[in-house]
Amino acid sequence: MTETTTEQRLSVLQARFDEMIAANREEPGSYVLTEIAEVRLPLIGLALDKHGAELLSVQAERKRVSEESAAATQAFEQAKIRLLAAGEADKTAWFAEINCTSAIEALTKERDDLLAAQRSIRRARG
Repeated sequence: MTETTTEQRLSVLQARFDEMIAANREEPGSYVLTEIAEVRLPLIGLALDKHGAELLSVQAERKRVSEESAAATQAFEQAKIRLLAAGEADKTAWFAEINCTSAIEALTKERDDLLAAQRSIRRARG
């Protein structure tokens, strides 16, 4: 049955059931329990079918959301690993910069010392 047909059938059966219950309230014994059950049982079956279809839809949505969540979690973990690696690379570059700066300062001092020694030698020869 299509969803519309099921809804229509549910409405008809529910109206019939409500009518039978109301008649029994007004005049007890208007309908016997078997007559009421003949309407109520299909009504319950249709309601179960409807809720079963809704359940399948909700389960499919839950599975989709779960898969998307797992993919997002994996992407987050990969990004975190890349971020940690970038942090390590930045730290390594920072140490390299300090080492280069120290080396430049040492070479500059050595050059200045050599130039001073060269001037001293020239004066001594002078």
